[in-house]
Amino acid sequence: MFYTLKGAITIKRSNFIVLEVSQIGYQIFLLPKNLKTIKKDTEQKFFIYHHFRENEQTLYGFVSLEQRKIFEALNSVSGIGPKKALEILNRADWQIIYQASANQNPEILEQAGLTSIMAEKIIAGLKRKIKDLDIAKKNISGMNELKNNLEVIEALQGLGYQEQEIKKALEKIDLNLKVEDKIKECLKGLAK
Repeated sequence: MFYTLKGAITIKRSNFIVLEVSQIGYQIFLLPKNLKTIKKDTEQKFFIYHHFRENEQTLYGFVSLEQRKIFEALNSVSGIGPKKALEILNRADWQIIYQASANQNPEILEQAGLTSIMAEKIIAGLKRKIKDLDIAKKNISGMNELKNNLEVIEALQGLGYQEQEIKKALEKIDLNLKVEDKIKECLKGLAK
């Protein structure tokens, strides 16, 4: 069973890479958003999920252990296989899925672009599993920031602004501000 692999990226395609480790090339499927950030002919470490089926073995790679844990949890939900889990994790960052599941709040997933049926399915499927994932405490502050940003987006959408322009405004402000102050700072940026 593989847990991590580190090596040189020798081939990069639309949904996978070939990672050469000790002269063996491993085909590893990645999140499209992770694929965009990596370059061919560089060395990289991936957290690996090794998927077994009757006549097939597939490797899925992730840039963080948290991504891998959430992928594995999604993959365990009835009716969600590895390809669907990869698609979900590409749409909604692992922090969003964790936060939504921990708070039993499907609306967070819907705001990330998932259908209400899929959001409910994920929340129900991860209900008992999410607390056992052992997500590092250092990431909790990141999740709280994410929750605050979702509140800012929701408030500004209520004022008629589009999600993309709100996200651009959020990128330009101090993310340590309180929600109310973030909204004020975003409004200043959006007014320009």
